Amino acid sequence: NGNGYSEEWPIEAGKRGIWRIDSGVESMAKLSDANNTALFEKMSVMSAAECHARTTVMYEHYAGSVEMEALCMVDMIKQHIIPSCKAAEMPTAALESAVASVKAGLDKVHAAADEEGKATAARVLRLEIMEEARTVCDKAEEDVPADLWTIATYK
Repeated sequence: NGNGYSEEWPIEAGKRGIWRIDSGVESMAKLSDANNTALFEKMSVMSAAECHARTTVMYEHYAGSVEMEALCMVDMIKQHIIPSCKAAEMPTAALESAVASVKAGLDKVHAAADEEGKATAARVLRLEIMEEARTVCDKAEEDVPADLWTIATYK
């Protein structure tokens, strides 16, 4: 009952003893929880080993997808956005810093000790670091004249 999307809902859910998962990476981990693997084994759906393997594959898939997105973002910034800003005689320091941040985030993904660590680092990269870089790129798009912007715009 009520609005499950409101800002008040997480507080109410806590009061009712309802747990929630705010991250896709956190939700992936639930497949391998002992109570879930026991249920799947009891119902002859999957063994514990299969649950763990499937969780690992989900982590790998997520981290791999984020890696491709990040590499694409770096290429777009370096090959299109920075040159467009230079053509408009605008400073590019914020964009170059954004590229460095995304690359550093990718390095953390690659350096993680296990697949869960890589997926967790990828989540930070996608939802925090790349969002910040996107904000810088959106600002550049607002300021660069359309005839100098080399990629599609929202308009």
